[in-house]
Amino acid sequence: MSALREQALGIINVCKSEHQQFVDQQTIAIAQAIVAEAKAALPDDKVIGAATLEAPVTFWTSVQSAMEIVANSVPPKEVATLD
Repeated sequence: MSALREQALGIINVCKSEHQQFVDQQTIAIAQAIVAEAKAALPDDKVIGAATLEAPVTFWTSVQSAMEIVANSVPPKEVATLD
């Protein structure tokens, strides 16, 4: 599950470095897949359950917010290995 967290952090970095106003469709598709995987991995997590990236997604802030929810909800690698 830490790979999922790393993917979300990667999309956050893309969002922070992007200078265009509107988000591209490829990034939206990747972010939607990350949200879907997080929901499947943590079905009882109410915060992730509330995260959506339903069309139309136009702004980087929407994608970044969803990815921050995933990154903050999925445990880091160190914590996941302690279980």
